[in-house]
Amino acid sequence: TNLLKNSGFEKGVDDWEDWGASALLSSGAYAGGRALRIGPGSGGMGQEVIYRLKPGATYQIRAYARTGSSSDNASIGIRFFNTGNETMGDVKKSISSTSFQLYTVDVTI
Repeated sequence: TNLLKNSGFEKGVDDWEDWGASALLSSGAYAGGRALRIGPGSGGMGQEVIYRLKPGATYQIRAYARTGSSSDNASIGIRFFNTGNETMGDVKKSISSTSFQLYTVDVTI
């Protein structure tokens, strides 16, 4: 079950929180008609998934992604916040290829 809303950006950036340095593209997607470009610089987009997670369950985020050059520093991941909205931790995987690859991050709550 996909817990992310609008996970392929086909509805633009509806349901996503902009963390800066991101742009919605109408070409260059791995699949579908839209893609998200991050950079230059730090930033990205995120989505809160609360009240839909179950303790003890394993969750997975998958994305087809690529970098603009082999020297780019990029990643996909999951960030955990406490009730005070402070970061408790990250689980992420580096994106290292200039051609589309499937990247997967697994986490057990």
